[in-house]
Amino acid sequence: MNQRLFLFQLQNVDSKIDAAQKRVQELELILSSDVEIATSQNQINNIKNQAHQKNQEIKSIEVDTSMLQEKIKTSEESLYNGTIKNPKELQSVQVEIASLKNRLASLEENQLTILIEVEDLENSLVEKNLAHTQLVAQKNNSNSILITEISDLNRQLNNFFTEKNSILPQIDPAHLKKYEELRTTRNKIAVATVIDAACSACGNTFSPADIQKIRSPIDEFNCQMCRRIMYNG
Repeated sequence: MNQRLFLFQLQNVDSKIDAAQKRVQELELILSSDVEIATSQNQINNIKNQAHQKNQEIKSIEVDTSMLQEKIKTSEESLYNGTIKNPKELQSVQVEIASLKNRLASLEENQLTILIEVEDLENSLVEKNLAHTQLVAQKNNSNSILITEISDLNRQLNNFFTEKNSILPQIDPAHLKKYEELRTTRNKIAVATVIDAACSACGNTFSPADIQKIRSPIDEFNCQMCRRIMYNG
């Protein structure tokens, strides 16, 4: 058999190896990508942080409310226990109590608003956690399928390399070197076939004499245009 046949066989198996390795890389990239899960987790963390901040605001309001209630209680006791006799002082205490009660009402209203916001955040957190759990389950299921495919591809690659190793000893070093150089410079396609009297890689048309040479048992014939090794498959 001439060298071009072995090179053609080598090209076929190398192309299979290239395709399988490319697919494995694509699958491994998908496996390593957790963008959706990370985004989902960030949303959950953001809601938790908001809820924590709101709860801190509620605690602060509770402290202020307690202080105001104590002040109102003290002022009302001084107003009604008869210790204050001066009318102007009584009026001043009444004004102060009214002001304190207004501030208390405002705080309680603000507290109620924040409590509602916290409830909304907690409901949103429940929904986000559920969606996140489902997303993780889907990702795990998808990863399982991808891992199985990668395993199958690796088995195929082992077979391809076994096939390649059986071809390599049939090719002399000079032709193998030229093949590898063409693989490097011609987008990994070193051997092309003849389709409708033209190069399958670049489309260069061959004369009848060229076709005759390509069909002959000579060890080497290169496309005049792309310089690839031609094989009449």
